[in-house]
Order: sequence, then C-alpha cells, then structure tokens
Amino acid sequence: MLSWTPFFGMALSILLLLFSCSGQSIKPLWMERSDKLAEEFTRDYAEIYPELGSSLGYRDYDSKGQNPGPEAEKQYKKLTKKWISKLEKSLNETEDKNLIVDLKILLKNTKQDLNKTMIEEELGLIPVYSASQRVYGSLFQLINDQSPQSRKLAAVDRFLFYMKSDSKTGKKSLIQSFRSEIERHQKLYKKGTYPFRGEVEKYLSDSPFYVKGVGELLAQSGREDWHKAFRDFKAEVELYDGHIRNKILPLTRKSPMLPRKLYALALKAIGVDADPLTLIKLGKSEYKTLYKEYRKLAQKIADKNKLKSSDPAYVVNFLKTRQVTRLKEVEKLYHDAAHKLEKIIEENKLVTLPKTPLKIRMASDAESKASPVPHLNPPPLINNQGIRPEFVVPTSSTGQVPFNDFSYESTATILTAHEGRPGHDLQFTRMVENPPSIIRARYAMNSVNVEGWALYAEDLVYPYLNLEEKFAGIQMRLWRQARYFLDPMVQLGKGDLSNVMNIFNKELGVSQTMATLEYQRYAFRSPGQATAYFHGYLNILSIKEELTEAYGKMDTQCFNDTLLSFGLLPHRDIMLFKENFKKCGLKSSVNP
Repeated sequence: MLSWTPFFGMALSILLLLFSCSGQSIKPLWMERSDKLAEEFTRDYAEIYPELGSSLGYRDYDSKGQNPGPEAEKQYKKLTKKWISKLEKSLNETEDKNLIVDLKILLKNTKQDLNKTMIEEELGLIPVYSASQRVYGSLFQLINDQSPQSRKLAAVDRFLFYMKSDSKTGKKSLIQSFRSEIERHQKLYKKGTYPFRGEVEKYLSDSPFYVKGVGELLAQSGREDWHKAFRDFKAEVELYDGHIRNKILPLTRKSPMLPRKLYALALKAIGVDADPLTLIKLGKSEYKTLYKEYRKLAQKIADKNKLKSSDPAYVVNFLKTRQVTRLKEVEKLYHDAAHKLEKIIEENKLVTLPKTPLKIRMASDAESKASPVPHLNPPPLINNQGIRPEFVVPTSSTGQVPFNDFSYESTATILTAHEGRPGHDLQFTRMVENPPSIIRARYAMNSVNVEGWALYAEDLVYPYLNLEEKFAGIQMRLWRQARYFLDPMVQLGKGDLSNVMNIFNKELGVSQTMATLEYQRYAFRSPGQATAYFHGYLNILSIKEELTEAYGKMDTQCFNDTLLSFGLLPHRDIMLFKENFKKCGLKSSVNP
C-alpha cells in the first residue's frame, strides 16, 4: 500500500488477479512453450518472493515468505537482467506469432519493473510499509472460504516464518525487517522522497483492523500453534506503527502528487498509453456531453414521481430512499439482479454464459478495510479445486454496508453487471473454463483490459434496463469519465479533494464516504488506475469499429465470445489476430 518496491508491484497484481494455467486440456505447441517459460520465470522470482509463486497456485511456496532487505534487492536486479537477456534471445529464435506476442508481453513487464526500480533509486524513494495490512493480505490468499485445508495449515507456517528472528543468523521478523529497510533507505537517501501524509495516516488508522483480521484468519486455520507468535505480532506492529507515527509521519509529503516519472510509469503499468493532459481534455469533453443525457433521465424520474427538483443529485438521493441495509437483504438484492441480468443476456444473445452460477459474498471488517468498494476476487487457475470468482460486497462493524451508493435496486443491477455477469466474473470464469496461456492470464493482466471489459459489459445490458436502472447506468459511466480527468488532475496538481467532492457529491449524487474514497484512490491507494475503465472501454469500441469496417456489422455474441477467448491479452495485441473475428461479421454470412 505504501511502498513502491519490486515485490509490492507484484503483490498488487496478485491481489487483483491470482492466475496461472490448469493444464488439463491439450494445448497447442506454442502455448506449451509459453507456459513452460512462464513457470520457470515465476519459480525463479518465487525464490525471492515466495508469495508470488504461492498466489499463482504453486503450493510448495504456501508455507514460505519473503525476507526483505538489501540481499533480496540485489538478487532481484540480477535475476531481472538475466531474464531480459533470456527473453530477448528467445524472441530472436522463434517465428510463431502467438509465442512472439507472449514473449513480448513478459519482456515488456520485466523491463518496466526494472525501470521502476531504477526510477525509485534515482528519486531516493523511502519505502514505508503497511506492515499489518501486508501480513493480512498474505494470509488471506491462503485462508479464505474457498481455500482447501492444506493451504490454511500452510498459512500458519508462513506466519511463523514472518515472526521468526534469530540473532545468530541475523534473521529478523518481517515487521522488524520493514523498519530496518526504512532506516536503511533513510541513510542511503539523506533527502529522500517520502509517501503522501494522507496515505500514512490512513494506514495508521486502519492498522488495528488488520491486526484483528490476522487473528481471525489464523483462528480459521485449524492449528493452535500460532498464539504466542500472534501476541508477538501485535506487540511488534504496535512498536512499528508508533515509530511510523512519531518518526516518519512528520517527514511525509503534504501533497499527494507522485513524482512525474512515477505517475507516468503507473499509467503505463495499468495499460494507459496516453498523456495525462490528453486524458483530462478528453475526459472533461465526454463527461460534459453525457451529463446532458443524465439530466434528461433525471427529469423523467422527477416527473414520474412528482419530485420538487429534477437536479440529478436530488433524484439520486430520492432513489436512495429505497435503500436495503441488512446484509442478508443486500445479498438477496444482488442475487436478484444477477438472475435478471442472466435472463437479459440469454434472451438477447449478448454473450455465452458460464456453466456455474455467480458467487456473491459479504466481506469481513478487515477485508472491507483492504478493499472498501465492491469488487471481484478472481480464482487461481492452477490446482484449482472448484474455486470460483467471488463478487465481494464490503461491510462494516455495524453489520451494514458502509455506504448507500450500491444498495438500492436500480444501482444494484448495473453494479452486478460490472462485477458479475457479463462483467468481471464472466471474463474470469471463461478463463477457468478455457484457460489461455499463463502469460495471457497473469502477466498480460492490467486494469485497462480488465476494467475496460467490465465497463463495456454495462453498456451491453444498458438498452434492456428500466428507466431508473438506466439512470444509474449513466451515473456509473459519468463516474468513470470523471475518473479519467480527476485522477491526472490530482496527480498534476490541477485538482484536489474539493474538486472530487464537487463532481461526485454535488453533480453525481455520490455519498461523501464514497467520494472521499475516490479522492484517496487518486491520491494514494492506486494513482493512475482509475483512468483504466474508460480507456479500456474506448479501446474495445475502437476494436469493434475497425472490425466492422473490415468484415461488416459484428454479431454481438460472436464478437464478445471471441474477444473473451484471448484472455487478458492487451487490446492492441488482439488486433494482430483480427482474422479470428471474420466469422462474426455480416459480410462473412453473405454469399458472393
């Protein structure tokens, strides 16, 4: 959360997508070669960062953990340079188009990671680790409702490794290592670049929830030999957090603005290849145009319900009076929305549905702190023993949802379309049923090709929704367009919290709680990532337009099924295989 270290970059991707390849079906030769290389790549890095290999499904790493420090940093650089040379050599030795695409993806990612490390060193970045959250996230990968018992048991071994220290060998506990690394970088960079103050304050505020969450996870492990280590963990986190609060917080940046080089790198990492100023200009223009439609729908709802105002924010707050707050009722709300959407998808032949039903779950307190907005937890594709994607809804200690933006009927439908089907769940479930290469499932992953599909999925069902649901759908589209210009505005110093609150709270009718989370997202949770939704959506529309020009109007179901068959291949690479879409075009069905 607070550190731009090489492991953190990998860990962030892992939390978003825990992928590899099942290997159960017969693979083409190029995929066999690609997967073999990807497994070797993953296992090499897993020797330094075991959590990486574990999250991808290699269970021999489940009980192991990282040991951050200068030696790991040295090993990482040496290994990365080795793999850059190896991948470049492999590229020169192959002529298979599919394999070339995969190799280029892996090479690009590896070069980007190394470049990030170099820029961090150039800027003298001081890593401030979200210690308790990091441990919670690591254990949650192994201890959750869908994990087999063997992984839960192994999680305790990982936790015990984290807490082990030995004065003879110099081995420090993970929390102690985090503090040592901060102090080492402070000595190395006398005038270093510290994190944004709001980010550190947020971690310190949430840390007790993560500590509690770690204890709750360990209690679900089936083992009893962790209690002493957990007491030590609580004490070490308390000392660590105290050090951060007293010694580091006063040194943090007052501005959320990342150094420009880091922000540019963040945009590239999530798949956005446009200049931030271009994002601002296009985003504002698209937002202004669509907001007119938002006003028209607001007027219709106001007339229908004889409201005293047709202002969109007023209409949103009226719809929010139809709120569902109890968790069981909220869960039913989303299940009902899922059934409605599946009927729409089938009747209108929008896309082929998976064989398994959508799984919806309410989150725990600590899990909700880690991911405070509704989201999808994707499954592993290697050694997958029936684990499915999960649409997860945040909760609070009060036993209710923590905000009112998604828990009323009209907005529940469009949210379920995004997180469930035809959105994220369908995209990931398709990869469970028909696995692409490891590289296309894991290393090609970025927010543009994931979030772009989910926003496009909302667009697919939009014509079949009722008036109130369409109003919510337009609100969500505007939400993503606002992100397209607000994220770079915050990071370029052209916008602040007040700008975000004005757009989201006053113009779109979003709650203050959610609007604040939006600002935190741009400021420190994941700078750059919020631009991915609309960028990816535009990419898909561009692909469809180009294919329509080449092959005639696209059959909707055929186009969508074919698009999904490429896994998470970057959009620009999909067009290298445009002939795969020829069967979907109107021209292909017309006799010469």
